[in-house]
Amino acid sequence: MTDLREQFDISYYEEELGISRYVVGWLEAIFESLPRTSQKEFLDAFFNAHPNTKDLSNLQHRMLEWQWNNASYGFSHRPLVRNDEVLVSFASELLGLSAFSEELQGKIASSWDVIGEKKRVETMAFARKWAWAGARKWAWVRGRAWRGAWGWLLVASRKQTVSQPTSLISAWNNALKWHKVWESKGKRIHALKDEFLSVVSSSSTKTV
Repeated sequence: MTDLREQFDISYYEEELGISRYVVGWLEAIFESLPRTSQKEFLDAFFNAHPNTKDLSNLQHRMLEWQWNNASYGFSHRPLVRNDEVLVSFASELLGLSAFSEELQGKIASSWDVIGEKKRVETMAFARKWAWAGARKWAWVRGRAWRGAWGWLLVASRKQTVSQPTSLISAWNNALKWHKVWESKGKRIHALKDEFLSVVSSSSTKTV
């Protein structure tokens, strides 16, 4: 094992190990989000799964599906999110695609400008209105997940880049950090890490 900071040389992963740069993007994004004490264990677990012999072409899709549908950490279970028919419809269409769609990305971006910004103002207005009753915090909590889901959709619908997983994790994690105020960021990241390793371990073997 080389120095941990050298693990994310894209050309090394692609040329020497045959691992997609998008897989490396997820690996690096999760690695950077974990506490330092857990980073080496995470990399060891990844390499022990022998990813160079696996077909990981569906990893991006499965990670998006987990961030959207997971019972504990998925956006779809947040009240303001699941009640937004436009957002839910876009998410369903996104998760049903096997490849990037410029048409869907354009529709999501346009709706965020028209619907998302408008509703964000309404959410904050609601919070201010009920601040006297001590409800501002909870209006903010509900609104955070909703706005975060829209931001996550924008990132998820763009063409894949090496940096995309970092943005996806950030949008997802920041939106949910007030969902369970007693829960540490580390627990959410560890749950995401476990799903990533599960996808790697369960992926089918490449055919030659």
